[in-house]
Amino acid sequence: MPLSTRLPSHAVQVPTYAELEHYVRAFAEGHFNLLLLFGSPGVGKSRAARQALAGPLCWIGGQATALGIYLEAYRHRHLPIVLDDVDGLDGNRDGIRVLKALAQTEPLKTLSWLTKTSLLQRAGVPRQFTTTSRLVLIGNAWKTRNADVAALEDRGHLLLFQPTALEVHRQAALWFWDQEVFDFLGDQLHLIAQHSLRTYGHAWELKQAGLNWRQAVEPLLDRRRSRRRHAQGQPPLHQRGPARRRLPPVGGRLPGDVFPSRQANPDGAGFPQNRLDP
Repeated sequence: MPLSTRLPSHAVQVPTYAELEHYVRAFAEGHFNLLLLFGSPGVGKSRAARQALAGPLCWIGGQATALGIYLEAYRHRHLPIVLDDVDGLDGNRDGIRVLKALAQTEPLKTLSWLTKTSLLQRAGVPRQFTTTSRLVLIGNAWKTRNADVAALEDRGHLLLFQPTALEVHRQAALWFWDQEVFDFLGDQLHLIAQHSLRTYGHAWELKQAGLNWRQAVEPLLDRRRSRRRHAQGQPPLHQRGPARRRLPPVGGRLPGDVFPSRQANPDGAGFPQNRLDP
């Protein structure tokens, strides 16, 4: 099922990285109380948020329980809170209630945990506290399952970030370093229905290992779509814009959330030093 059908119809369609940057910077500057950002995996949603939110914040990645969110919200009172990879949270009633409290439109929000638990006492966290924290939710899919979820959506800005394959390719040109891999992927854009920035890193890893790196793009190919464009007399997407471009000789930046191997090896051993910041 296409991703767009899994989000509410009132979600704002964001097709470009430039427009996405405008939204996340607006949140960082304090204009938004709640930002819900969803879209295809591997297109750099988390990276965009990290770049915009340069100061202190609370970043919660992966699965989080309602109580866990409450504890972290107390420990990071008055700081922006980002819940990354929140797929499935829309079905957690307790979690949605905590998020609704965090997303109150008043500057000062009150959070309460009335269920008896010894964890609060052991952690030194009260059953009720106030905070001015603002909230970002990032994920791949979201459903308006009930009135509580709808009430949460109503408190903020719900975005669907769905860039085209060509838009993803242009973004990769800002940091990717291998010209051969880049050009190969550029020639396949008309076959790719849903692109990912991670594909560039995966292909390069295979190439460095002496394996068939071209196989990395195979799962993305949509040949039926390509045949349909050809039958309609439409040119391939890579012939409609600057899909091929010369990569910059130095200064490429590798986004850690897209290619985590860089984080695991911060010294950059094994990476082409002329393409990455030292």
